[in-house]
Amino acid sequence: MDILKAWGLEGAKVTLWAERENRIFQVMAKGMTYALRQHRQGLRTRQQIEAELTWMTNLSAQGFAVPRPLVPLVWQQDQGPYFSLVTWLKGRPLGADKPEIFNVLGHLIARLHALPDVQLERPHWTADALLGSEPLWGQFWEHEALNRRERELLLRFRNAARAQLEALNMPVRLIHADMLKENVLVNGAEVALIDFDDCAYSYPLFDLTAPLVQRLPDPHFADTREALLAGYGPVDRQALALLFAVRCCTYLGWVRDKRSTAEGKAMSERIRVRAIKQARLWLDGRSPIL
Repeated sequence: MDILKAWGLEGAKVTLWAERENRIFQVMAKGMTYALRQHRQGLRTRQQIEAELTWMTNLSAQGFAVPRPLVPLVWQQDQGPYFSLVTWLKGRPLGADKPEIFNVLGHLIARLHALPDVQLERPHWTADALLGSEPLWGQFWEHEALNRRERELLLRFRNAARAQLEALNMPVRLIHADMLKENVLVNGAEVALIDFDDCAYSYPLFDLTAPLVQRLPDPHFADTREALLAGYGPVDRQALALLFAVRCCTYLGWVRDKRSTAEGKAMSERIRVRAIKQARLWLDGRSPIL
């Protein structure tokens, strides 16, 4: 790829590795392995991408197991998409791991949140962005598959959740914000974080919601939850339950434009069912977080 000339890696072996919000290529050259990201046009500004990579550089320098960006941080050619290059981390995506690994993840998240906050050009995921009239992830209460009663339930949830979120007035800081299993790598007894593309200024407890949401179907969910929280340290369970339900519902807005394929429709239906259930449980005071 011609774009690799920017990093002096002409002639490298390049393999398309993943295609999600961004396209990820594995690059092998000079005895090293890297991840080349082709950033989706319009998703992030150059300033936001540079801020993400600056934070990753700082975290790597402080000993965190995260990819290390290479200079130049961002490259663009002929008004095309932005590209960035980071080191490739060893490990496998978080899966059906024992609670001990989630305890380690909890410790890692706590370390991340204990750092002095930094001011960078990143989105804000607070009450208005999550539950306002035009949320960043889309109007989840307008999903096409909802019937009237489901839409009314989600609107009731949205109004109650926003009121409580504003009343809590929780601190806001830069967080990873997207610790899905594919963004947490396990290497032996250690864990690493990748894909900081969604890092944002939000409530620290929001970082705990993604790994928990994905574990909901697991019959050992309670063990995983307790291990993660024990690793993280004392939390306000009511506040975490609120953010957990918010996360379940906001995914319903995110998935609306991904229903053009059979796989997208199936994922959309799973997210719809989960969002309705978790909104109802939170309103009834029966969140699985409590």
